[in-house]
Amino acid sequence: MDVIPPPYASNYTFIGAGYASLQLNAVLWVPGHGVYWTQNVIFIASNSTMKPQVELVYNIWNFSSPTALMGARYVRGNGTVAPPSFYYYVDPVVYNLTFPFTINLSMRLSSTGGGAVDVLFLYSIRSGNGSVYPGTYDSAVLFPKLSPTLSYYQIGSYTPFGIPSDLEYVLGGPGGGSLAVVQRISGSASLYYERGGVFVPVPDAYSYGSDTAETVYFVTVTRNLDNPQVPQGVLSSGNLNSYKLWPVSPILEVSTTSGISRLLVSGYLIYPSGTGLSYSPLSAQALTLKLVDVEGAPSTTLVNLTVVTSSSGGFTAALPVNSSAADQLIVYYGGGAAFDPTFSATPLTVHSLSVRGVDSYTISVDGVSVALKGGSMEYVPTPRGTQLTLTIPNETQVTTSQRELAAVYVNNAPLSGQTVTLSSATLVNVTIVGTVQYLVNITQRTPTGVMSQSAWYNAGSAIPLTSLQYISVNSTSRYAFQGYLVNGRLVNSTSLVLNDSSPLTVNSLYLEQDYITFSSPLANVSAWVALGEEYSLSAPASYGNLLVSYHFKQWSGTFSGSANPLTFVVSKPVSEVAVYTPTYTGVIALFIIVFLLGLGIGLLRKRAKALPQST
Repeated sequence: MDVIPPPYASNYTFIGAGYASLQLNAVLWVPGHGVYWTQNVIFIASNSTMKPQVELVYNIWNFSSPTALMGARYVRGNGTVAPPSFYYYVDPVVYNLTFPFTINLSMRLSSTGGGAVDVLFLYSIRSGNGSVYPGTYDSAVLFPKLSPTLSYYQIGSYTPFGIPSDLEYVLGGPGGGSLAVVQRISGSASLYYERGGVFVPVPDAYSYGSDTAETVYFVTVTRNLDNPQVPQGVLSSGNLNSYKLWPVSPILEVSTTSGISRLLVSGYLIYPSGTGLSYSPLSAQALTLKLVDVEGAPSTTLVNLTVVTSSSGGFTAALPVNSSAADQLIVYYGGGAAFDPTFSATPLTVHSLSVRGVDSYTISVDGVSVALKGGSMEYVPTPRGTQLTLTIPNETQVTTSQRELAAVYVNNAPLSGQTVTLSSATLVNVTIVGTVQYLVNITQRTPTGVMSQSAWYNAGSAIPLTSLQYISVNSTSRYAFQGYLVNGRLVNSTSLVLNDSSPLTVNSLYLEQDYITFSSPLANVSAWVALGEEYSLSAPASYGNLLVSYHFKQWSGTFSGSANPLTFVVSKPVSEVAVYTPTYTGVIALFIIVFLLGLGIGLLRKRAKALPQST
């Protein structure tokens, strides 16, 4: 920092070229004994040709009234009373520093020094070369002959002298109402007070002081609120801009996106970084998001969620919405040392949405597909001024053989069409009654031919089926029922009731049969035989008696030949006759025997006639 004498401002007292002061000023209240302005000051000497030097000094002013005096009997210490109204002390030590240096000034009250109150003046100086100079360079006891009094520094209100009872950490001229013209400066300033044994930033800070008479030129102050719990003023070259440094009223912007049983909340937290229109993000700050039933008795918080802002000040959170009682979204920022609290309240209307009869049903919410779970209640929030469009198809194709149908009721009235508009103006209850259907393909033979049909059946439906045991084509060809093939499983019954709990493919199985007849002198046989089946006919090789025997000769009918048995593959109706030829060997032998027998009888008769007759 280079301090130069001003070429103007003749109405100010100038004390030495190249000097300025850094002052910690506070108003001390001593109950029953007045009000005093205490200053812990450090003189700074610096210019372009010398390294910085500093020296400590403090002042105590009697501000009990405009005419109040400061007498030697009122104060005890190493300083000097300067009539009429203040007391001061200059520390003889001069500190030679290098840039950049840090100065901490503080004042503390004690009752250990006797008197009404003991004011301690403390300092800590860190030079740019690493040297550190801490300590208490003096103390002053007010009203040394009195007993300790509960004295205090007060921030707020005004002194009897008419100036604010505030706390200042200011840069100005070296004293006596002087000014300093700062050619170059770069630094920061923080101001704290002790509360409960902990130093905390002052609750309000401004870029200028209102009590001190010393002034400074060409120094501007901006706020550094990167750490909201430790705000700072940033000193740089420029024109003084008088404004409030902190707390700052941040800007909280909130936007919402509605969903099924959730509310997506996003936004950002920013603050004005100066006196213009520039803004900075407020990062790493905790925000409380609540869904509240404000109209309930009493008001109830249904959802309470905390999010932290990002480096850009943005935030996003998904709040579960599990009740139609939620009627307000509240986003709250609690503030801090540097920022005022702020909040955003958004009224809500929460609609109910339920699905029955199916495991799930897919709808679209503003064009985005959403699968709703069956058997549960969902909730759709709509912030004030917003609306959502639900598109609920009458039919949803799950697979090529399964579909779901929907009957939709809005506030218990059937919906005409497929869209429902939800807005914050009217509370809506939407019920979707779903029905699962399966595709059933049935192929069945009838007397008129093979018929195939496909139809959708509600899940759980009973589907009766009946088939004829035999279907005649003509007198020699027919179809014989073998069973139903249901999804590859054979069910051998002409009457069947199917339970439609899944897609079905049903075929009635029939076997084509032809009529086979076989006749011979011994027997007549007939049978129905499956088409394509190998079949054999066998005839006796011979039959007969002693007189006549019959021997198999050939087949006559559909097939010819003499092979016995006759084997063939059935491809048509078959009618076969076994042909036999007779053999008469036994008849001829009988004839000869009879002939011979007759001849013998004749000869016997002739011989008898030749014999003599008896008398």
